[in-house]
Amino acid sequence: MQPNTSTQLQQTAGCQSTIQRNKPKIFIATFLVTYGKKEMGDKISDAIAEKFEADGRFDLVSRADVHTEMKKVWADKKMKVENYLKLSSELAAEHKADCLIFGKISKKGEQVSFLVRMADVKSGENLIKKDDAMERSEAGTYFDELGNTLVKYFVTVQPVAVKTNIEPPPEPRKRQPKFTIAGWGGYNFIKVDSTTQSVFDILSSVNGSTSKLGGVGGGIDGWLRLTDNIELGGGIAFLPLYQYKYEQTIGTITTKYDYNIRYLPIMAQLRIISPIGLYAGIGVGLYMGISSVSVTQTLSSGISVSASASAAGSAIGANIMLGWQIPLGDMLAIDIGAKGWYMTASGTGLSATPYAGIALKF
Repeated sequence: MQPNTSTQLQQTAGCQSTIQRNKPKIFIATFLVTYGKKEMGDKISDAIAEKFEADGRFDLVSRADVHTEMKKVWADKKMKVENYLKLSSELAAEHKADCLIFGKISKKGEQVSFLVRMADVKSGENLIKKDDAMERSEAGTYFDELGNTLVKYFVTVQPVAVKTNIEPPPEPRKRQPKFTIAGWGGYNFIKVDSTTQSVFDILSSVNGSTSKLGGVGGGIDGWLRLTDNIELGGGIAFLPLYQYKYEQTIGTITTKYDYNIRYLPIMAQLRIISPIGLYAGIGVGLYMGISSVSVTQTLSSGISVSASASAAGSAIGANIMLGWQIPLGDMLAIDIGAKGWYMTASGTGLSATPYAGIALKF
């Protein structure tokens, strides 16, 4: 791929590998993705941009501006490569960039192909050319290291100067968040065991009875990042499991019966998270059960008597999770996904909770 350089910049000194006084200005174009979700091109470019920002030696064109200006790359489902190159090079020139980074991602079967270039905006010369193909499962690790490869092209040359006793402070590096707190909520769907289901079937035949499986739940998770891709954490959730109630009148007495059971899982969890925020994880912990029952008897005269009781128990259980954290900034993200729950206690069975929430990073 060779960028279109019909628009030349006289202000730039070129994309030189040696950095002396001025910071090279880098334009990272939204990558052209020819399959699946085209928006993935922005995520790949963001991951490369993070490496340049963390290095601190570069003047990076705002990814937010590039995202807006190049939205047509993923909005146009059949954008031609030549149109993509023309748009990328013209925008790099408008921003007076020294270096242009761009690329195309394609897939054939389970093979993902990466075609990546770094070019001098002024001359149009491709300075770095990478053409690689790999299994889909290896792609995440590949483009996570891609930014490091591009950054290593540049070497800082210190000018000869008279030594002094005062050392200049190092360039600040962007701090990567170590902790994440996420609050989430969703609807818990449950499949009970055969014994519990038979109770619901019997109750459904009783006049004036109602029953309900599942309900709205939620929870809070906390995470500590151990490596770039692994996080260890814990969480607590509220899971409605089932409720049934009925009303029966015998003679002059009407009896109302209401039974409700919920669980509070307290979990230790581990997950693998990719640079673009996709994650998968497992957990194990203690499921605290809370059940309650209330009975109200009312006479025909209107006099009523009520009684209620509650009980608590616990059982060992596990969970799995799949999700995606969509960044809204350096410290905030939208968290969407689903959690599956397995409880060993009798009557509970399996349940699943699709959820959405907010994640705070610091």
